[in-house]
Amino acid sequence: ELLAFPECGKQIKFKAWIHEDAVHHVRETPISEDQAIKKTKDGLVVTATLRDTIELRWWIMGLGHKIKVLEPGEIAEKIKDVTRKTAALYE
Repeated sequence: ELLAFPECGKQIKFKAWIHEDAVHHVRETPISEDQAIKKTKDGLVVTATLRDTIELRWWIMGLGHKIKVLEPGEIAEKIKDVTRKTAALYE
């Protein structure tokens, strides 16, 4: 069964590095029908076509330091901005 992201938001080509400790999140519950996982020397790269929703961004944030969005750049920049602001609260 796929991770249930609502049918809103624009369709995107998603690509992210995921730490191997967190790969079960995408193996057990794929994020799209066309999800692909490629092993790298330091983790895995997941690619998928899906919708850009708030739930997708919550899912990304929930994985914390075990995920790095590679594409699309717009989402990567937004996540970077949010994590910088969050870290600043703890300094």
